[in-house]
Amino acid sequence: MDALRPSAVLLLSCALLAGASYVRRLDVFSAGPLAESAAPSRLSCAAWCNRTSGCVGFTFTGGGQCQLFNQVYSSAADTSAMMSVGYSRPSTSPCPTGWFPFRDRCFFRGAFDTEQIWDAHRAACQSLGEQSDLAVPNDMQESSWLLYHPSRSADSEFTGVKLEAGAFTGPDGAAVSFQLPMAPSPHDPGYVNMRYKHLTDYNARNLVRAELRYICEAPYKCQLMSPCPADWLFVDDYCYHYVPTAMAWQAADDHCAGLQPGARLSPIINMETFKLVYYSLGLASSTWTGISDTEVEGTWKSVDGSNSSFVVVRYEDFSVNVAASVPALMEFVGLQYHPRVRDFVKTHTTFSKGGVSRYLLTHC
Repeated sequence: MDALRPSAVLLLSCALLAGASYVRRLDVFSAGPLAESAAPSRLSCAAWCNRTSGCVGFTFTGGGQCQLFNQVYSSAADTSAMMSVGYSRPSTSPCPTGWFPFRDRCFFRGAFDTEQIWDAHRAACQSLGEQSDLAVPNDMQESSWLLYHPSRSADSEFTGVKLEAGAFTGPDGAAVSFQLPMAPSPHDPGYVNMRYKHLTDYNARNLVRAELRYICEAPYKCQLMSPCPADWLFVDDYCYHYVPTAMAWQAADDHCAGLQPGARLSPIINMETFKLVYYSLGLASSTWTGISDTEVEGTWKSVDGSNSSFVVVRYEDFSVNVAASVPALMEFVGLQYHPRVRDFVKTHTTFSKGGVSRYLLTHC
């Protein structure tokens, strides 16, 4: 199924109750109900949804039947196999305006007009709200978000990590168990920063070094309601899942489509997001993407209709000796981040080592 970005809400009526509100929508669907029972009224149905863990929407029929749903999706091109959901909770962001959600936290990238020392950067983060502080990556996924998310600047950015006697600590001195990938010969002691020009490791500046930019973190202000199924990664409104089983491209796309309503083989929207998914999910060196030129040779389209901002280039353009291949389907090969190869892709028609499935998340 093709997944579209959420359309404007058509608000017809509301059922307002303590603890939750629901809006009438014509663009929300579900693969099936969580529960179903008779109910005397629409408000009773809404109250049942409030009391039911995981419920995010309901339908109240003219015959007095109440259906509860725990996952809802925006309109897709093909909704024939899905059920319409009458009422759903309004979509809300778990983060303040200008912040980016990832897993259970919000991240904010800020900057001063003039270079400031680490303490000033931390104070700037703490001024943004309760529990806000300089960001500390705790594992590979969070580190990948900091390093590869499209919001990253080309300038260096302070984090909340300090390197001292070879060990990492957070801004309050708590030990950081994740071993950040570090550049050679960092200052010790020093404050850890992401390096300039999108280099894919960290460095440690001396304790009096000043910088312009910093990155903050804070917990969600509201809890996402089942943003993705188990084993799926949530990044910028989409859920991603890696399938390591080798299969042909069309079989990979068909397999992805069967995993979740609206899921397809994931295209490369931009190289930054792909790198984030690539390192977070531990992809193989060669992984299918959801882009092909099977309709019109040389005209590349994503399978879900989304836009992709990159240019297809061949290995030959970089004087790499590879066997000639038919440009029918695309396979991305992981390379170190560099402007010269940021949009580097390879075309071939053999089997690959699995693929990444993606579908659009439309409800918080």
